[in-house]
Amino acid sequence: MKRILLIYLVLAFMCQVTVTFAQVAAKKPTIMVVPSDAWCIRNGFYSEVDIDGVKEKTMDYAKAFQENSDIRALVAKMGDIMAANQFPIKSLEEKMKDLATDAGYNALVTNKSGESIRETSIDMLNKSAKPDIILDLDFDVKRNGPRKQVSFNLTAVDAYSGAIISGNTGVSSNSSAPLTTLLEEAVLSFMDNFINGLQRHFDDMFQYGRIIKVEMKIFDGYYDDFETEYEYNGMTAELGDIINVWFELNAVEGRYSEQSRSETQMIFEDVRMPMTGINPLSGRESAMDASKFISGLTKMLKDNYGIPVKRFIRGQGKVLLVLGEK
Repeated sequence: MKRILLIYLVLAFMCQVTVTFAQVAAKKPTIMVVPSDAWCIRNGFYSEVDIDGVKEKTMDYAKAFQENSDIRALVAKMGDIMAANQFPIKSLEEKMKDLATDAGYNALVTNKSGESIRETSIDMLNKSAKPDIILDLDFDVKRNGPRKQVSFNLTAVDAYSGAIISGNTGVSSNSSAPLTTLLEEAVLSFMDNFINGLQRHFDDMFQYGRIIKVEMKIFDGYYDDFETEYEYNGMTAELGDIINVWFELNAVEGRYSEQSRSETQMIFEDVRMPMTGINPLSGRESAMDASKFISGLTKMLKDNYGIPVKRFIRGQGKVLLVLGEK
């Protein structure tokens, strides 16, 4: 009887381990292949926008896909190669089409007074695709009659932190083969090392969480600041210290860095956000993003101290919280 019970317990444990590993595998971060900024600028697929008096280049991926068949084919081929290596892929071209369709529908939606949907610049920015890893693909073709040799530069970038995860260059043979064939030839020469670099990064994220940055500021006219004292666990503490404790308790293994603090500003860098968490509305485990993670802090400030907080999500891994207004 004892032996049967022991076998049962071992099998139950093995089943639990299998389920755990299956859950981790199911939550593997997604990848998007994009033309590199260098390639877009060399080929004229960008526009310049004025942001606070500073000219900044914005890459025009939609135009690149419409007008350059090479980059369209190469991005698709690179996506196929990554998918064949068990990495989930998001299509940049399809995302660009979705955004164009959304913009068209929004332009047609009006109320009885003829007013259209109000959409802020923040709304527009948050429409962008949200992969976990961006693969920057750059290439250059040297032609010699019907033959060509292609050099490729592939860089994997963490979409949350902007950190470079893995980067490799490859050169194809001098051939008349299609560009996609030459890409595959060049990439396969370094694919093992490249995949290993991605896997190490994924393993690190699952163990220690994603890296995000959180900035906190104060609206003009708000009567409190980060040096205002509040009651905390029977003690008196500055608001900045209370916020610091929240990060200590909620970042994975307490991993974060308070980069700077003043009366009106706090900046937290290298904040390790867990990959998953419990959704307070459904009570179920779900994938964690920066907005969900930081909602715990805004809820604490509102519920415990009556402090309203305006939240802005900038890209994947940067959050701005402004205290004093919702």
